[in-house]
Amino acid sequence: MKIIKGDLVLKENTIIDDDLKVQGHIRCEGGYWNLTCGDLDCSDIDCHNLDCNKLDCNNIDCHNIDCNKLDCHKLNCNNLVCHKLDCHNLVCNNLDCHSLVCYNIDCNNLVCYNIDCNKLDCHNLVCNNIDCHSLVCHNIVCNNLVFYTIAIAYTSFKCKSWKARRDNYVIKCLNGEIEIKDKKICDKCGAELKE
Repeated sequence: MKIIKGDLVLKENTIIDDDLKVQGHIRCEGGYWNLTCGDLDCSDIDCHNLDCNKLDCNNIDCHNIDCNKLDCHKLNCNNLVCHKLDCHNLVCNNLDCHSLVCYNIDCNNLVCYNIDCNKLDCHNLVCNNIDCHSLVCHNIVCNNLVFYTIAIAYTSFKCKSWKARRDNYVIKCLNGEIEIKDKKICDKCGAELKE
């Protein structure tokens, strides 16, 4: 593992063929630069493109992240592709993820297989399984939805099943009906799968 005791200042696209631990911050100077490495452990990252295997960080502000496993406290990103994401606060434009565990999610487009979340605010949501405390979304497409108090879609709401974890709950589609689909729904695009 390569260890940098201070800040890592990117002045060009950088590839490190090893795991990387930065005890300071990662930031770009003179432009937007790319960082590619193995496992990355850092406190604060401000970067254009980040490609790594495992990322453990407190704060990330990045344009594009492609990662296998991401553990973060606060993440602000435009495009994020990740296999497993564990985050406290997530603000993202486009998110494609297999497994997502998060406290707060604010996202424009979210495509995910499993979501476990306290509060989810999203424009378009396509998912296989959702376990959430509060869900407010423009479009919801999922197979199985489990929520605690609120599940509201503005325009469309399609699911195979839903369940509230308390007796006093709200589930609603403001501009239409909730469509219960017997067929499975693709967790990538929201289309009904043929038997």
